[in-house]
Amino acid sequence: MNNISWEPSNPDHTYQSLARKIPSHPGAGPVKRRIKKIEQAYREFAADCVIHFSPWGCRQFTNSQPFIRRELRKKESSFLALQGDYIDRGSFPAGQIRPRVESFMEILAEQAG
Repeated sequence: MNNISWEPSNPDHTYQSLARKIPSHPGAGPVKRRIKKIEQAYREFAADCVIHFSPWGCRQFTNSQPFIRRELRKKESSFLALQGDYIDRGSFPAGQIRPRVESFMEILAEQAG
């Protein structure tokens, strides 16, 4: 979701540029647009899996996970959903996330043969 997918800002028209940029972000708007962007990145990077991070309290990202998971499973992609905090490093649950990522990596290694 950090891919730059919007037109460059025009420094002479800052507010107009922001007004166009914000709704064009794949995280805003219908989940279908987010799924399309994830699938595009999946193909572009020849990925083996998707790790979907959602910030706590962000309903838009958290609530979309089941839909994204379902679409990626149709393409036989492995999917891991994680939640945490983008802002406060002190509240990032590394002790919970690390074992989940390690288990996920073991599953991917087994699938690879």
